[in-house]
Amino acid sequence: MLKHYLKIALRHLLRHKVYSLINIGGTAIGLASCILIFLYVQDEAGYDRYHANFNRVYRVVNERTLNGATSQVAATPAPWAPILQKDYPEIESYARFYPAPGRWLVSHENKNFFEERFFAADSSVFRVFSWKLLAGDPQTALREPYSMVVTPQFAQKYFGSAEAINQTLVVNDSIAFKITAVMQNAPKNSHFTFDFLISFSTLPKMFGEWMVNHMRGPVLYAYLLMPENYHPGQFQPKLNAFIEKYVAEGARARNLVITPRLQPLRDIHLFSNLEGEIAPQGNSTTLYIFAAIAGLILLMACINFINLSTARATLRAREVGVRKVVGSNRGGLIRQFIGESLVVGVAAMSLALVLVELLLPYLNLLSGKALSLRLFENPQFAFILVAITGTVGLLAGIYPAFVLSAFSPATVLKGMTPFGAGGKLSWLRQAFVVFQFVISIALIIGTAVIFKQLYFLKTQKLGFDKEQIAVIPLHADQLLRQARLIKNELARSPAIENISMTTGVPAIAVGGDFVRPENAPIDQNVVTQILQVDEAFLPTFDLELMAGSNFNAVSTWLQRVDFIINQTAVKQFGFGSPENALGKRLTVDVDYTATVIGVVKDFHTASLREQVAPLLLGNFMQPRFLAVRIKRGEIPTALGFMQSAWSKLFPTTPFEYSFLDQEFARLYQSEEQLGKIVGQFSFLAIFIAMLGLFGLSSFMTQQRTKEIGIRKVLGATIANILALFSKEFVWLVLMANLLAWPLAYYAMNQWLQEFAYRINIGWWIFTLAGGMALLIALLTVSTQAIKAALANPVEALRYE
Repeated sequence: MLKHYLKIALRHLLRHKVYSLINIGGTAIGLASCILIFLYVQDEAGYDRYHANFNRVYRVVNERTLNGATSQVAATPAPWAPILQKDYPEIESYARFYPAPGRWLVSHENKNFFEERFFAADSSVFRVFSWKLLAGDPQTALREPYSMVVTPQFAQKYFGSAEAINQTLVVNDSIAFKITAVMQNAPKNSHFTFDFLISFSTLPKMFGEWMVNHMRGPVLYAYLLMPENYHPGQFQPKLNAFIEKYVAEGARARNLVITPRLQPLRDIHLFSNLEGEIAPQGNSTTLYIFAAIAGLILLMACINFINLSTARATLRAREVGVRKVVGSNRGGLIRQFIGESLVVGVAAMSLALVLVELLLPYLNLLSGKALSLRLFENPQFAFILVAITGTVGLLAGIYPAFVLSAFSPATVLKGMTPFGAGGKLSWLRQAFVVFQFVISIALIIGTAVIFKQLYFLKTQKLGFDKEQIAVIPLHADQLLRQARLIKNELARSPAIENISMTTGVPAIAVGGDFVRPENAPIDQNVVTQILQVDEAFLPTFDLELMAGSNFNAVSTWLQRVDFIINQTAVKQFGFGSPENALGKRLTVDVDYTATVIGVVKDFHTASLREQVAPLLLGNFMQPRFLAVRIKRGEIPTALGFMQSAWSKLFPTTPFEYSFLDQEFARLYQSEEQLGKIVGQFSFLAIFIAMLGLFGLSSFMTQQRTKEIGIRKVLGATIANILALFSKEFVWLVLMANLLAWPLAYYAMNQWLQEFAYRINIGWWIFTLAGGMALLIALLTVSTQAIKAALANPVEALRYE
């Protein structure tokens, strides 16, 4: 019987090739979209789950409330973790990570490279996490000061084929580290990755004892290994007691309230996004959007199957009638039609797997991942694909099967048309067409809004001119000590307009601290961004002074320190006006107090997701960057001069630079990625809707061939025929617009709330999306209508 059903199904598919291709092709596209998004979702949801103890590891994070303003911070002070373990024995172990800022000069013999992803870690790191060592002892690898663990590619990079263990790497021309282990690369689906691990005990020797003893400043990331089935809520009272015992008194002196909590390791990548994350994290909302889009596209493909199957019911009505007359029961017919649907599902899945293999490199390029299908390595995934194939086949075929099997043999053998199977669209098929175009129009609107917001983010005025500024990082100690020498040497080039020494630049590195007016009460502490700059900072970045004056020169700790603040700081400190701020004295934490000598207009130092923050520019200098403004049209000349001058000053140190406009563009990579992926799915949705319309219009044309012939004989023009076929679909697309517009507006307005600075969703976006959908529908329907209108009416009426 199964063989009989299969033979009939194959004959039917081969007899109606166009409809078979539409069904199989559309369903394959839907399935391929689902598989691609499933691979993406599986990778995102699987972050950090490769660790054997992933369910037992928690990160200590804290909520910090200052003057009523609350922030959630991912980092914690260095002493917290060891004190917590000492006081609460249920903590089995802990591991702390300190990501060294910037890039570090690493040298071995004649090899010199700037490297990033440098982390310091406790010796217990390999007890808490499941990273594997290819060489070395995990118990002792990071026990001694100046110990280092590297990954294989960096062992190869510096030591070639020689054994890396016990070799030495020199960092920043001053610190020698001994290689004690080679670690297998951390999987990409880790919430942070690294290339070098140095022993935590080295930090006090590099940065001073304050790094490991300061109880309030969040400088590193602490992870606790807790017992099996331990609920983090159980530990909350103990965390509160810990704060009260060790931290609260000093925090209250600054009007600061600190509330720590445990965050599960498995939740960090998708459900965190705290301030000061160890690395950029994922977004669960984006993941839900992708999953919903993939599901809707697959549903659209199934709708096409149902629409075409029920629309073509008249062509199989006589077959059903004859089968019933010769003894077939309804159950047998249902099994036959569902079997045909499953055959289509299997064919569609086979084609979908081919499409996935072809499209995976493109998705990896868009997402920055390394996804692969690996069916034979993942039997669970293979089972899911089989289940999806069966489910799609059943869902797509069950409604047509019940409709077709319900036809009365007496009715269909008399040549009468069963319900809903005539030359016009039934109400259900109309609803399906509307649903498809609602999805397509909403996706077009979403794509347009995302790219318009992205364009706004990239072109919005930032309060300074970011063009033509090259940023040179001063990573090594030698470079930091000779910043003034480098600046003076580069200033000799006529192609360079200005050079500023600074501790940070917008979009790259801006620090912060508690600041309040001198002698003001503690509750006037304001978290303020702080940049240490020289007198060339304002002209280099083309900042506008609203009041006061620029710095005269760079200061030191033993000389006079002055401040320049921005407009937002004037408001936050309650100075009233820029002029009134001049002469006021500000205290930074409890360290030092200085006088405000100037006020600059607000300018952005971070992405436009955030409001402009209070900013303090101080003329005490510990430079880490050179900001070089190059004259218009002189970039090649300036870069050539800078490279040559650098080689003379530091022949063994690589010359590195970036442009500030590119650094700002990198802030919006996630939005750009989202726009591209949603755009691709919009195209797929429109294409599937076109396939469905093409099939329906082709069927309607076939059903109304004689009507068209009669109309042509009576004088109907091609335009009349075209209007006859198009008007029904035009109304459906217009109805879809009315439904899609409010849905898309709500969804995109919610997405835009993530940005402090955002576009208004203009009416033209909705008009454009609706017009595109209408034009696509008309072009699709017109191909069949024009073909029918151009046919010779004699061919249609010759047998009448």
